[in-house]
Amino acid sequence: MAVNGLKLKNILLDALKGLTSASTQSGQWFTRAEIAKQLKASSGHLNPSRIIALERLSEAGDITKRQRPNDGRNLPEYQLP
Repeated sequence: MAVNGLKLKNILLDALKGLTSASTQSGQWFTRAEIAKQLKASSGHLNPSRIIALERLSEAGDITKRQRPNDGRNLPEYQLP
């Protein structure tokens, strides 16, 4: 993975760690919008490169991904393993 890819990976992992530490619930799942908010993204959404990086982190087993239960839009949620 290139240097920029590693930096992006660390940014996303730090955002998930921040969300997890601020969470009042154990084992809470987070949407991409919540991750974007943690990263202070002005649009409130993750850009495509960050979405791809999240998918790669999930495939590598660094984070866990699931589809939101009972959601017709099939929104993914993420958490640290």
